[in-house]
Amino acid sequence: MISGYFVVGQGIGWLGAQLQWSIRLQDWLIGLWAWSIAQLAWLIGLQHWLIGLWAWLIAQLAWLIAQLAWLIGLQHWLIAQLTWLIGLQAWLIAQLAWSIGLQDWLIAQLSRLIGLQNWLIAQLTWLIGMQDWLIAQLARSIGP
Repeated sequence: MISGYFVVGQGIGWLGAQLQWSIRLQDWLIGLWAWSIAQLAWLIGLQHWLIGLWAWLIAQLAWLIAQLAWLIGLQHWLIAQLTWLIGLQAWLIAQLAWSIGLQDWLIAQLSRLIGLQNWLIAQLTWLIGMQDWLIAQLARSIGP
């Protein structure tokens, strides 16, 4: 009977060892599963970090494009200002040309008036000469 208890005891011991080994295997498998989940979480975190980095890089690129657009806009504004200044310069040159033309016209009118004055002086001189001649003719007719 002792041997029967011994065999049963050994059987129970073996079953206990199997149960203990099974529990350890289950603990190891749960640990492996937890480690796998942790690795998966780390990979998801890495993926999120990479997505964040990608978004940050896209934001930087967008900012650079915005700066480039601003510089292009500034260049267009400066070109517009330069064009306006060239137009103003052309307008001022046109005003100067107009004033020179007006000055030439006024000089021409003054020359015409001087010419008319000279003609009138010539007519007056002729009339004075005619008057002198008539006086001379009258004096000759009166005698010495």
